[in-house]
Amino acid sequence: MLLLNDEGIESTFATGKSQLQWRAYKSYRETARLFVLGKSPDRATFIPKRAMSTQQLEELRALLGAQIPTKATTSQRQ
Repeated sequence: MLLLNDEGIESTFATGKSQLQWRAYKSYRETARLFVLGKSPDRATFIPKRAMSTQQLEELRALLGAQIPTKATTSQRQ
């Protein structure tokens, strides 16, 4: 489960929990199927679109745009 808010992202798994503040992310991009939030060149958080409504997608785009200053130039929205 993912919880996104003004503070950052909280991920809950069967084996534990992870919390990262927005400042941990350097960039993000959007593909046809997911959002990719880059922490470093070899680490990222993936947020799949498949379970989101159109309104939730728009809210996530706005949140990412406000919290992560750099949008990767290779983004594609479909």
